[in-house]
Amino acid sequence: MIADVAVEKDVANDLPDFAKLEIVLAALQSQKFSIAEFYIDTLKESKDSTIAAAAHNAEGIINFLDGNIPEAALSWRNAVEKNGKFLAARLNLGFLALRYGDFDLANKLLEPYQDNNYVKAAMVSSIRMSAKSPLQASELCQKAVSAQPKN
Repeated sequence: MIADVAVEKDVANDLPDFAKLEIVLAALQSQKFSIAEFYIDTLKESKDSTIAAAAHNAEGIINFLDGNIPEAALSWRNAVEKNGKFLAARLNLGFLALRYGDFDLANKLLEPYQDNNYVKAAMVSSIRMSAKSPLQASELCQKAVSAQPKN
């Protein structure tokens, strides 16, 4: 319904990209995917690499929730290509790679974020499963166990 009003009144063209992205994120949170999809395609072409990456990431989330895993992976790869430092897409793709056994990709994407305890746990699994270095996995596990949770 909102999308119909936007088309009729040409509201979509008057909104800045950051406002469209806020609508996409709110639509994702409330599982109104058709509203999110209405803006995603134009946002993927944004001149702002962070907004473009966020749009690809949102598309990946929709694909993932719809069970379209290869499409989700492609969307998250595109997000990382648009902005290599876009954390959400790197984590989504890294955890997906870990889940489906691409341990090299998981390590590459997650390693810079080892300060996060969830990433540490994933890295322990990834290193252990790839059989590259049991000692490295053990050391990382010790770091994760000894880390004090942040309040």
